[in-house]
Amino acid sequence: MLILVVTFFVLHNVAGLLPNGCHRLEDIPLDSADPGTIFGTNNEINQKAPPHRTGYLRSQRPLPTQHFASNAIKASPVPMILYPYEALMGSDGMVYDAYTLDRWSDPDRSDMMLQQSASVAGQSWNKLWSLGTNMKQMTSGPDGNKGGVFTGKSGVRIGISGSSEPVMTDFGDLYANFEYHGNGGTMEVPLVRGSALLTHIFTNADPVIKPYCLSNINGQQTHFDCPKEATAFDGGSGHLSGTCSGGTLHIVLDSDKPIHDITRLQYAVNSLSNWRSGKHGMRNCDKNSCHLSNEDKRVTINIPNSHGQMAFAVNYIGHYLLPGNWVPNPQQVTCSGKRNKEYNEKEEVHEKRAICHPGDISASAVCDVNRNIDITIDLGSSDIPIEKIQYAMEGSDVWHHPPAMHNCKPDRCTRTGRFIHIKLTTLSNNFNYAVNFIGCTTVPGNWIDHPLSGTCGASVHTPSPTSAPTQMPVQTHNPVITNPTQAPQNTGTGTSQAKHGSKFIMELNEPGDELPNQTRKYLLYFSQPVTPHVNQGQSTINFTPTSGGKYNGIVQLAYLGAGPRGDTTHNNDLDEYLGVYSYKPSTAYCVSEEVNKTFVSFDWNPNNQHADKSMGELMMVTMPHHALILKKDYASHLKSTVYGFEGYVGSSWLMEMDMPRAAMEPDNTAVDMIKRNAQQNRVKYYETFVTSRRK
Repeated sequence: MLILVVTFFVLHNVAGLLPNGCHRLEDIPLDSADPGTIFGTNNEINQKAPPHRTGYLRSQRPLPTQHFASNAIKASPVPMILYPYEALMGSDGMVYDAYTLDRWSDPDRSDMMLQQSASVAGQSWNKLWSLGTNMKQMTSGPDGNKGGVFTGKSGVRIGISGSSEPVMTDFGDLYANFEYHGNGGTMEVPLVRGSALLTHIFTNADPVIKPYCLSNINGQQTHFDCPKEATAFDGGSGHLSGTCSGGTLHIVLDSDKPIHDITRLQYAVNSLSNWRSGKHGMRNCDKNSCHLSNEDKRVTINIPNSHGQMAFAVNYIGHYLLPGNWVPNPQQVTCSGKRNKEYNEKEEVHEKRAICHPGDISASAVCDVNRNIDITIDLGSSDIPIEKIQYAMEGSDVWHHPPAMHNCKPDRCTRTGRFIHIKLTTLSNNFNYAVNFIGCTTVPGNWIDHPLSGTCGASVHTPSPTSAPTQMPVQTHNPVITNPTQAPQNTGTGTSQAKHGSKFIMELNEPGDELPNQTRKYLLYFSQPVTPHVNQGQSTINFTPTSGGKYNGIVQLAYLGAGPRGDTTHNNDLDEYLGVYSYKPSTAYCVSEEVNKTFVSFDWNPNNQHADKSMGELMMVTMPHHALILKKDYASHLKSTVYGFEGYVGSSWLMEMDMPRAAMEPDNTAVDMIKRNAQQNRVKYYETFVTSRRK
């Protein structure tokens, strides 16, 4: 009989031990008095802000209010910042996304928040730089959505089937453990700040993974849902003004957010008399007609041959419309001086006046199994140019209020007789859509709350005719996506099986349309061979053991950086650390008055039971101040990472710092310095005071 003995041991590093003779601060309480005897007690906080997901923990010990896991046990949970990840917990699992250091210094992520600056009536926003900035650095969203907030619809979700709300089972200075139960199995989540590899411990439960925007896994192409979360750059506002000189009208839009794509601007302009007669068609901006300046926050549109009372409006598609009630109340300015020729509608891009009969217009859509959509518009007796048609299309689960309207362009929209076809590709099986006929109507009328909808593999028909009230471009607050990122071809709405194994590389598309050639890479590691079952319809992957039964072991997730599609540069960066993880680490602090030093020890308590390599090591991620201190004695342990933070290979850290002065008595050296300069300081103060009084 052959008996296989597997030895489990805990890695250890003596560098993490506190020096001898150093007084542990945990052993020296500041005070043993019960504050309740001084201030009294009450249960008000338990009534107004009771914690959730804590099981019996609260009856065992107090819950810390400033712990990172406090974000997960609030009545309304918010993301936990774990460095180098952010995480949001739901009943269906844990959602993680990267939280890298470079985001803090990226100028494209800076929201100057001009909308909170003081302004003067009738003028654009005026940032009071002399009072300091009110800048906010947006660090949560991926590169494709740099101003985005993290609400659990980006990155990767890990869970188990049939799970209930998680329960916190333990916590310490650097960690918090949660546990999920579902269908007779469990998933334990030992969250540890600084983990490069996020670990999940499964018992009799198959992992269910939902990677948002998944493009491929181990080379197998997929086409998963790719929502774009709300962003600080969606909102904002603008100020519209106009002046005339030499027969030219200068329309100026000052925006409190940079305008990166000039083609998302539209403007309407005409003499007031023509405007009142209905000649106010929107034209599209391009680099020849609209000019950006002031760090892309000012747009200037020059209209020659302007005379008399002029009317105009600007539509920043997906952001705002100025003026809001633009048709009956456009912006106006009087232009004087000789003009070269009469300004008339023939100079408009929309030179052909539309014939609008809203009751005759209908729309329908079909979508094949590859999520290619064909929206068909029947104009009936109406005659509306393609350039006056806009469309909105988004996944049913991410339909914004309101969604972005896109301009019809030749690569998307074609016309044959009274029929117009709009060809699109969706990232969701179920989609919503609407069509806007500028200055005429929308289909459907209440398009924001009750859009048309469809399912790929089926057809959707809007009964004809569709009656809707006359509609003009609507103020919106979401970015327009004119060319959605094209993910690899969908393999269908059913379940398919990829190659089995224990390591998987996932490529995730960037949300939005600005980075179609960049993807984010994530690694999945399983401690036993598994087979992935890709469900395109649900945008999930179920993993089952290749040997059968339910999964027992760990699953680790790691971010491998963003880069060109197909780039494999960092695919193996973490291989020597796979399977090793920190479990309930401990911290210790001490002070040595003999050497005037303080010491901090992080003992990560690594577990290598599932290590991919026999002598696998633990790598944790340092904060910049940690790395600065550790470099003095342990520089060889520090490694560069894709996170911007440096990694540290080892089971514990020992950080030595100079002890700050804590005595209550005055510092004689500092006192002497002040005494020596006292007369000089008094003279300077007197001179400054007298000068200010004379002014």
